[in-house]
Amino acid sequence: MRRTAALVMVGLMGGCGVPRRGLWLLAPKTSEAEGLVAQADNLARTNAPREARTIYLRVLREYPDDPVAPRALYGLGRLRVDPKSPLRDYAVARTVFTRVATRYPSSQWAPEARAWQAALTELLKHEADAARSREDLERLKELDKELEEP
Repeated sequence: MRRTAALVMVGLMGGCGVPRRGLWLLAPKTSEAEGLVAQADNLARTNAPREARTIYLRVLREYPDDPVAPRALYGLGRLRVDPKSPLRDYAVARTVFTRVATRYPSSQWAPEARAWQAALTELLKHEADAARSREDLERLKELDKELEEP
């Protein structure tokens, strides 16, 4: 037991991936999907949303069951709510966040996705109400003009 503990300590001090008398110590390997999502996150931060979207979609197509898939889907939603993004679309974002919450309910991204979903639902409801009010106002203006004409 002491010898095994000593070998583990030597392995930890001497570097990972080096064999120590039949014992291999390896650092956790990052999956290809994780690397791609990290790349997409970086692109999203550096104002390259279209490129980020392409990579997030690739991850979701090629690695749908990978543990990083909910993060990729959440990233797609973030691209759609960013006010500076040319991809901004609140209705699409709500759909994406709904999918995160329903498809990956136990992921760390699900609670935030549900919060975004609720906020976007309210926002879209108010936007629809405002659009109806504008239409009603335009109709009233037209009616006023008709009534003013001799």
